[in-house]
Amino acid sequence: MTAARFVVETKEMEPLLLVEDKTELRTMLRKALERAGYAVDEAPDGAAAIQKVRARRYLMVITDLKMPGASGLDVLRETKQADAAIPVLLLTAYGSVEEAVAAMKEGAFDFLQKPVDLEHLKLLVQRAARQQELFALAIHHLSPRREQPFVALNCAAIPEGLVENELFGHERGAFTGAGARKVGKMDLAHRGTLFLDEIGELPLAIQAKLLRVLEERRFERVGGTQSIDVDVRIVVATNRDLQKLAEEKLFREDLYFRISTVPMTIPPLRERGNDVLLLADHFLEKFSREFGKPGMELSAEARDRLLHYRWRGNVRELQNTLERAVILADGLSIRAEGLQLPVSKPDVERLPSGMLAENFNWEGSLEEVTGRAVSHVEKALLENTMRECKWNKTRAAEKLGVSPKTLLAKLRSAGLEE
Repeated sequence: MTAARFVVETKEMEPLLLVEDKTELRTMLRKALERAGYAVDEAPDGAAAIQKVRARRYLMVITDLKMPGASGLDVLRETKQADAAIPVLLLTAYGSVEEAVAAMKEGAFDFLQKPVDLEHLKLLVQRAARQQELFALAIHHLSPRREQPFVALNCAAIPEGLVENELFGHERGAFTGAGARKVGKMDLAHRGTLFLDEIGELPLAIQAKLLRVLEERRFERVGGTQSIDVDVRIVVATNRDLQKLAEEKLFREDLYFRISTVPMTIPPLRERGNDVLLLADHFLEKFSREFGKPGMELSAEARDRLLHYRWRGNVRELQNTLERAVILADGLSIRAEGLQLPVSKPDVERLPSGMLAENFNWEGSLEEVTGRAVSHVEKALLENTMRECKWNKTRAAEKLGVSPKTLLAKLRSAGLEE
């Protein structure tokens, strides 16, 4: 069993693609997702969906499994070929364990039966939007289990009362409304990898059951009495200090020691040096090809700006920055200002002390912040020079290397004329 720790990344909101051949159902799902704050693009069948995923990137693809012509599995395969990182959720009225496992092996994010529970659907979309599994996926694809399912579960995105159901599933009649057996993530990940993101948020009661799976390699579904054997690699991630939580009795100490077999810490992008430029070159090549602008390059000034920016949004922020720069570029070279990166407050540490006031406004685009900084420094220089010259404008103009007329105009602009 393996444990991984990494910094959570953010992602600019991209639209969802909703694929459903039944117009009324598609309209209902679209309205529900739009009310939840998502932008939604629609496709009436699999063929139309395939054209759309080839043309642009989506936050997530939600597709019916059974459709005339191209099926939901066809949409899944095309989506993964276009961008393997896009999660795909399959909807079906003909769900079965076999179909679910087949879909997970093809790379499906999850599998939802009809009639669709709108709250469950929105929860899954939220999880997909927050899901960070790049490192976990790398572990999976580089292992002997790469041909088996990779299943992800964000422990922080699921209400406490539903975590056990999501992880282990339930038997028919386990509780009110449980009309059919539900297969949990542990079952779906059999022989593959189960990635538990934000494991520090897992309820204590579920931690005990997870520990049993790690120790005995078996579990029971909610409402079930039969033990189910499972062979699964567990990869976990957290941005919290699990050792401290264990000391405070907020996380099981025995589980902490069990999952920390091979701990790994991934530093934030701003602490990874030239990795920023390697990733930037990758994204530049990807987006220049995608938007029909081959041969684009970053200027030396742009590369320096990328290298010294703080990257609070980590890789996702870098990706969005390069995509925007490629779209807006009017030539083959992207200059520093073309990146449109704001100057963040921590960057003050890189400036000489005393240059800017502590309450200086760092919000806005690079051009806006630079303009304010220039005005601030110019005013300070004017005032200091005038004081040194005892407000003699002729001497001050000579010292600053400008004409008396220019000096007077700048004094007026800075409010220092008197």
